[in-house]
Amino acid sequence: LEHCGFEDRGYVVTSTAEKAYDAPEALLRKVKKGGFDLVTITPPYEEVDYGMLLNKVVTSKELLRDGAVVVVEYPVELGSLPPVLGSNLIGMRNRKYGR
Repeated sequence: LEHCGFEDRGYVVTSTAEKAYDAPEALLRKVKKGGFDLVTITPPYEEVDYGMLLNKVVTSKELLRDGAVVVVEYPVELGSLPPVLGSNLIGMRNRKYGR
């Protein structure tokens, strides 16, 4: 972010998504923001329960601002994510890369 001149406009979180969603208040205190506009989740494929992870994303009220974009990388073996997750996330597109 510093190299691109965005250090005052962004924050990189290096944590598991589960930890961030389990303790959102601690993360928000650290970044001094009221939520995120962009979240990318790229977990290790074989070590994640995607149902549990996506449930945490859908039920979180603290971490996502209105209109936030959430990008989730997942293995092709899962097929496609549903077009709607919960009442607040709408799938925009599924892309297939790699394997």
